Amino acid sequence: MTASEEAGLDVVIDPQRDVDKYLRLAEGLGLRLTHALDTHLHADFITGVRELAHSANVVIGIGEKSGLQFEHTGLKEGDSIQLGELNIGVLDTPGHTPEHITYTVGPAAESVPKAIFAGGTLH
Repeated sequence: MTASEEAGLDVVIDPQRDVDKYLRLAEGLGLRLTHALDTHLHADFITGVRELAHSANVVIGIGEKSGLQFEHTGLKEGDSIQLGELNIGVLDTPGHTPEHITYTVGPAAESVPKAIFAGGTLH
């Protein structure tokens, strides 16, 4: 989970299907989940993005080349999500899978991210 305590907002990146732990943690910290983001289509586990969308009414985000047939926001290089004082940026990083994207996280006022969520092997 990545959160802005200042804004009281939270996102989950590459959530597992058992989403109760994310919901409990957000509630315990007084945060509101806004997005469930996947870095790529997962072959090694079943993603929890749809469960979070159903349980917490969050926006699902994944690379625009995913070809998903359910409601989601297709993300591409240069897109960003504002989370209070934090900016979550999107980088196209195909290789692990064709639709693979990486999320960068850092203060909105700074150009260099403090963290990245690659979600798989970068080539």
